[in-house]
Amino acid sequence: MTTEELWMKIDTKMSIMDGKLDEVATTVRLHEQALANDKKSIEAVKQEAKEQYSKLEARIAKLERWMWFTLGAGGAAGAGIAKLLM
Repeated sequence: MTTEELWMKIDTKMSIMDGKLDEVATTVRLHEQALANDKKSIEAVKQEAKEQYSKLEARIAKLERWMWFTLGAGGAAGAGIAKLLM
């Protein structure tokens, strides 16, 4: 085997490896972009969940105020009715 034949075999294999390396680099670049997009969407979901949670807390607080108001009013009405009957 001459050095030229050996060089031709090595050059062919190196060309194939170069093509595969380019494919891997492209795949990595696409995955990095996908991860960056996922990170942005995750941040958006977290922000939306935080907004929904604060709205839900406000609604629950309003319901709790009404609950205590109606319990107090019911207690006062019960005491008034009990005084009337005694």
